[in-house]
Order: sequence, then structure tokens, then C-alpha cells
Amino acid sequence: MHLTTRSRGGADLRAFGRAIWRQKLLASVRQLGGLDLSFTQLATLLELEAEGEVAVHELAATLERSLSATSRLVDGLVRMGLVARDEDPDDRRAKRVTLAEPGRRLIARMDEQRGDRLARVLETLSADDRALVDRAFALVKCAMAESRGSGSPST
Repeated sequence: MHLTTRSRGGADLRAFGRAIWRQKLLASVRQLGGLDLSFTQLATLLELEAEGEVAVHELAATLERSLSATSRLVDGLVRMGLVARDEDPDDRRAKRVTLAEPGRRLIARMDEQRGDRLARVLETLSADDRALVDRAFALVKCAMAESRGSGSPST
């Protein structure tokens, strides 16, 4: 079944996605506290946490930004101490970027706080409903991984 925004299921899905998105963004802003990170900088930290070490040109492709814009973005994160940039051992002209320990701690703290909030919400559900939500999360996670691997837009 293909869901569209015109169908009842599609409208429900869109409303659900918007609610999750809103909560995630607001929570992220609160969790960042005094750090003045842009949306793209936060996305970069999350990408590095998921992928590990990446070349700057690979990061630029993932973020759909120019190499020069991505280099400036990485410069800012390096100055904040959130990422580390090193020379690629195979190509001295290329740079590789990894999450530095302060960046890793920031993402871990955000994950923990988000997990705590989700756990509080799920505690209000019955055991059967929690099992259903767990199953739905697993299915969506798999679908998102497949979508990302196929080059489809991820959510």
C-alpha cells in the first residue's frame, strides 16, 4: 500500500512525522544549551557519529553542500572542539573528519535525554501497545535503512 498525503493513513503519518520532528528539534535546541550550532552542523555531528571517519568530500556529498561550504562548516566544528580533521594517509590533499570526544559526549547526552523522554511516553501505554510500538519502530528503522541505501530521500 502506498501512502499519500491525500489518504487518511498518509495524513496521519504526516501529522505523526511532524509531531516527532517538532519534538526532536525543540529538544535538540534545549540540549545544545549555549552551543550555537546550525542545523547543518548538528546534522554533520550526527552523520559522523553514525558513519565514523569520513572524507570531507564524502561529507559534502551526503549533506548536498559544496566542498568549500563543507570545509568551512568543518572548520567551525574543529574550532569548537567537536570534530577532528586529519590528513588522509592515502591522499595528502584530502582531509578526513571524525567526531572528537566532546562531540561524542554531546551526541550521547542528547541520545540519553531523548531516550528518557521516549521511555516516559511509552510508560503510559499498555504492555501490548508498547510491543506494537516496538515492532513498528523496528519496521520503520529497517525501511529507512533500505531507503537510504537505495538513494531515496531519508526522513
